[in-house]
Amino acid sequence: MKYQIEVCGLTKYYRLYHGKGNPLCRKIYKTALDNVSFTAVSGETIGIIGKNGSGKSTLLKILSGITAPASGKVRIQGRVHALLELGAGFHPEYTGIQNIYLNGSIHGVSKQETKAKLPEILEFAGIGDYAKEPVRTYSDGMFVRLAFAAAACIRPDVLIVDEALAVGDFMFQAKCFRKMEELKKQGVTILYVTHDIDSVRKLCSRAIWLEEGRLMLDGEVGPVTSAYMEAAVTGGLGEKGLVPLRRFGTQPGAVQEVKTGRQWQWGKPVTISVTVQVPSCADPNNTAVSLAVRSREGLDLMVLSSWDWGLRMTPGEKQTAVFTFVNCFAPGKYVLSAGLERRDTLPISYYDYYEGSAWVESVSEQNWFGLFRPQAEIEINGKEKNKY
Repeated sequence: MKYQIEVCGLTKYYRLYHGKGNPLCRKIYKTALDNVSFTAVSGETIGIIGKNGSGKSTLLKILSGITAPASGKVRIQGRVHALLELGAGFHPEYTGIQNIYLNGSIHGVSKQETKAKLPEILEFAGIGDYAKEPVRTYSDGMFVRLAFAAAACIRPDVLIVDEALAVGDFMFQAKCFRKMEELKKQGVTILYVTHDIDSVRKLCSRAIWLEEGRLMLDGEVGPVTSAYMEAAVTGGLGEKGLVPLRRFGTQPGAVQEVKTGRQWQWGKPVTISVTVQVPSCADPNNTAVSLAVRSREGLDLMVLSSWDWGLRMTPGEKQTAVFTFVNCFAPGKYVLSAGLERRDTLPISYYDYYEGSAWVESVSEQNWFGLFRPQAEIEINGKEKNKY
């Protein structure tokens, strides 16, 4: 098989202390990557996940040619465009247009090709007359617009994106994901680093999980991201293995606690309590507590909201919503997500959304097909019936 990317035994160290007096101090190093190997074929989109300091950015810098490994080999076929830290590959005193040409030349793109693509790049970036201004005057959001457009619109063979999209607004992020889907269909290989597990599941078919510089898992996106989140919540890797979960909203931390049993018995009542601190600015008629039960692959199986029951929240108070239902989920592990919703906006926005707030296991003495099995009664010919 012909690979677009081949990585073999990558190892990278960083010196932590430059001591002059003690020779031992000069030999203190941190291992950023430890014997990492993988391959990627044309058109494959790979999400690279892991906590801060796990080696994700170091890996991408090596693949982009920005830094060299201590040992190991990298072979990449074709043109590589990378969107790494804000500012990489751009001159602050040059205008946006001048930087587009500069960025193209760095990546081996001819001036003629860049000129032909310039209208498309500027249209995609959507920064208007700021394209003629020095990029030092840009906001972070404007900068990432220009950087992504310059990287993606001049078709690369490999596109590397390292969390830079997090500073863009929602509409531009959606535009970037559509562009990456388009590039994927054209056979572009994409490496995408983020803490946003939802976006990895939507965009990528494969995920690589790095932990303290080592490759923990490499495989289909569903199982890898689920194992990563489970380790985050359950502490399966110990304290050092805990990773930031996806949390967003205007009041992060408003969802304070989610409590339930670690095991749910099929056919038995389940109780889940969600404690929230309702902001004093909240509208009691448009604030609600929500709870979602998801599969390991990230599929919403059940979503409940106090809004649907017409329950009001009291601004400025700590309140606990208790959800009770009969467990009808098939045996297996599930992830809970909780949110404090704002219902005065469309789509629904959040004061706080806490994904992966708890993991639970549904258990049963029976096995069956499917993810959901309600208690039911079956009757044949109006005579024989049975409940289960």
